Amino acid sequence: RGVLVVGGQDKDGEHLASTELFDLDSKTFSPGPKMESERDGCAAAVLKDGRVVAVGGYNGTTLSTSEVLSPASNTWSPGPNMTSGRSGCVALPLSSSRILVIGGSNFSVRSYHSTTEIIDLADGTSIPGPKMSCPRTFCAAIMLHDGRVLIIGGMKSSTVNLSSTEILDLTWDTSSPGPKMNTARSGASAVLLPEDGGV
Repeated sequence: RGVLVVGGQDKDGEHLASTELFDLDSKTFSPGPKMESERDGCAAAVLKDGRVVAVGGYNGTTLSTSEVLSPASNTWSPGPNMTSGRSGCVALPLSSSRILVIGGSNFSVRSYHSTTEIIDLADGTSIPGPKMSCPRTFCAAIMLHDGRVLIIGGMKSSTVNLSSTEILDLTWDTSSPGPKMNTARSGASAVLLPEDGGV
């Protein structure tokens, strides 16, 4: 039982390939397995079989690569490449072998993504997912109880933070507007509360 912290940037501004493990029982951090690439601003998702997928990030260039951590070997190995370099993106698990990667930006060419991608570890491919209504980097996203994905806020440019939301329907490959927040939010987090309303 624990938490895996992946990549980022240290106090000196150096991009990190290292990871750390937080043990919930001992309440201590210890070094985790080192990734093959430094990844600042990457996203990560845990699959049902315990594998961890880290995608994108920045290390002097914006990365389109992914890496997969095997719980059996406790080592990282290369995963499928995305079609776009993405930093500040979000990753959500979809099944035992697929993840959804949402938005982000390519700092290398100063572009912001309205696209999503579905990475499939089983066949080593990445295919386009539903396109959002506008670019979003540093947004939040959550899988709803009915399987749709709620995307929240983010930045559409270096000067515009968003209060809008949208809902992706992966079955129909569509995006539709969601309710607008009271405040524009970039770099926010979201959690799904239990259906019975408890916290």
